[in-house]
Amino acid sequence: MENLIRIFSRHEKLIEGIQDFEKIRILNEKFVKEGDEEHLKELISVLSTFTTKNLETLPSADMVSKGKAILNGFKLSFYHLKILVKT
Repeated sequence: MENLIRIFSRHEKLIEGIQDFEKIRILNEKFVKEGDEEHLKELISVLSTFTTKNLETLPSADMVSKGKAILNGFKLSFYHLKILVKT
């Protein structure tokens, strides 16, 4: 039973990672298309913190938590959410 719980937890984390990746992809596309340099720079800045060098000093859970907080601050329109669900 313990193994099943561990597998389920890993599966959920994998799904979360895929959803985050898709949101990043859609946001990047949206910001480029709209010429929104400010938000594009912010997105790139967040992504640039995910390096192996930073993992030497920061726990990966902290990096992901901070990244998710910023990523969740970006809003997607209903149109963009429909694209996210379809892909």
